[in-house]
Amino acid sequence: MLNIEAAARLKRELHSFGDSFVVYSGGIKIFETGECECCGGKIQEVNAVKITNVTPEVAVELGLAKLDSEPPEIWWDDDFGGSVCETCDGDPEGGEDG
Repeated sequence: MLNIEAAARLKRELHSFGDSFVVYSGGIKIFETGECECCGGKIQEVNAVKITNVTPEVAVELGLAKLDSEPPEIWWDDDFGGSVCETCDGDPEGGEDG
């Protein structure tokens, strides 16, 4: 069990990586979530961090949101002129297939 000071330090450290996480084999993946500038869907900001020494239960206790699936990552699209996700690929109607 963590003492209060250690728990507060761990909470600050985890929140410096992001606000949400998904469980993966051997640990959790923490990332900041946001909104795609094109389609408005939930996205994962760049620079996710995989952590193996924190359980999902502790991450939830410390205020991170557990997601059932990993949202798409974003990247810059010159044609769109902003950040887009792999779901829409810069087309608010649904990407190449939409």
